[in-house]
Parts: sequence; structure tokens; C-alpha cells
Amino acid sequence: MKYVKQNFLYNRTYHNIETLNDEVLGWLGRTANSLPHGTTQKEPWAEFTIERSFLKPYNAHVGPVTTIATYTVRKDNVISYKGNFYSLPLGTYKGKETLVAVRVEDDAFLVITDALGEEQICRHKIPVGRGNKVANTDHKRDKSAAIGEMIAEVAALFEHPEKAREWLEMIKADKPRYIRDQLIMIRQAALQTASAYLNKSMEYCLFHKIVSAADFKSILASTEQFPKKETKIVRLNPLSGEIPDKANIQPQKSSIEDFEHILKKS
Repeated sequence: MKYVKQNFLYNRTYHNIETLNDEVLGWLGRTANSLPHGTTQKEPWAEFTIERSFLKPYNAHVGPVTTIATYTVRKDNVISYKGNFYSLPLGTYKGKETLVAVRVEDDAFLVITDALGEEQICRHKIPVGRGNKVANTDHKRDKSAAIGEMIAEVAALFEHPEKAREWLEMIKADKPRYIRDQLIMIRQAALQTASAYLNKSMEYCLFHKIVSAADFKSILASTEQFPKKETKIVRLNPLSGEIPDKANIQPQKSSIEDFEHILKKS
């Protein structure tokens, strides 16, 4: 199409479709099909004449055919279906070729399954209109590992895993329903922070019994923004390394009584 548009149709006066069809057939005969191809250096018409004898007629398949509509999963674990976006559980996306199948039930629910249409992944209520983002908040949770494994994994990111594990167990005891989300938040912060600030913030939370991932991130950000700086004293010496006598001269100071005496006179 690009070749025809840029070589045949470009700057050509259009009269009607019949004239255009006649002109394109003439153009194909003298230009497109008769000249050597830029890459293969072969004439398309001559090659077609050779390949024609190997072509087989098309036979339509007769019988019921079950077609499964598949959709590509995006990196953020969503699919686009008829103008709306539907969420999928975290980890569904496994590369550019990740596909899922969909079917509509009772004209009200969109059921998302694996690419073969066998195992159900999730289901959503179909909204009215287009441009909607239909999401299940549970889909953002990482369920690939047990809580105990996640605690061990996150604790290993700290310089002192034993202390980190003790602190994480405190968070689990305080927030058992949200421990997975808390661990994910701490893990994300740990992977983006230098270990020195990370361990200092963790030990501060452990000592003060702070059991919140959000508070930990705030403390971590404060520690990174205002780290303690060591005072460095630099003695400026001349090239000889000796301190000149003038450096020891003490400047003269005026007495406050002198200023009082001057003011009284005025």
C-alpha cells in the first residue's frame, strides 16, 4: 500500500474510479511488475509466473468452528476490551506474547480465562459506556509467596536480617490483614535505598516500636535528606608548611567605655 501510494497515487489527478483502475493496471504492467525488485533484483511478474504452478486452490473449511477471542496482556496487567480496561492479577503479564481469552456471561459480566479458555483468571462487571477502568484492588497484591517467605526475603535486604525479621514480625502482629501490602512497600523502598540509611531507619523503627511501612518510608526519606555530616577541620598552611607570624597577631579591640565617653561628649 505504501509503495502504491507514494509511487502511483502521489500527485496523480483523480477523475473517477474506473479511470483510476485502468491507469493502475497500465502502471503495474510497465513499472511495478516489470522492473527488477530493489532487493532481490528479480522481476515480480516473472517470479509470479514461476510460482503460479505451485499454488493450490483455497478450500473453505466446512463445519462448526469454535473461535476463542484472545487479547494481549499489557505490562501493567490489564487488557483492553471494547473500549474499556480490565485489571488482571499481579504477575499475569509474563512477556509480550502473554494472551488471555474472554467471554461474556449474561450480557453483564466479562470472564477472563487463560488463552485456551479453560481456567478462569477473574471476572468483572461490564460498565456502561466506554473509556472506563475496571479494577479489582486485590489484583495489585503479590500472592506469589507465602507471608513467611516474604518476611525472610525482605529481612535479607537489611544488613542485620535478625533485627529486621524481629521488626517485620512486629508489623505482622500489629497489622495481620495488611502485612502483605506492608512487606511490598518496605521491599520497594529497600531496593531503592543505600544500605546505610536503610539499616539505620529500620533500627530506629525497631527501637521505638514503629510498626508502619508508611512511617518507615518517611523516616527513611528524612535520614537520606539530612544525613549527619562529620566536621572536617582544614588548616590552611603556606607551601612551606610553616605558620607565618602574622597569623598569630591578635587584632586590637576597642573598649565599650571609649564609646560611652564619646557619646557623653556629644
